[in-house]
Amino acid sequence: MKISKRAGYQSPTGTMTIWLIPTISYLLQKLCGMNFNKYEYVWWIVIPILFIVWFTLNFKLTKNK
Repeated sequence: MKISKRAGYQSPTGTMTIWLIPTISYLLQKLCGMNFNKYEYVWWIVIPILFIVWFTLNFKLTKNK
């Protein structure tokens, strides 16, 4: 399998904010000592989903020829 960039208007660095902003906000909140007792699992589910969405918007998997 080969990872190639999709043709078109997609820019990986331009759309990186889809997953970067939630990740940075989670890390900053953890560094400041905030506790997410009841809903911390949401961060662990949503951030990888956002990364997968970003990846599928900007890249595609192709077979090697």
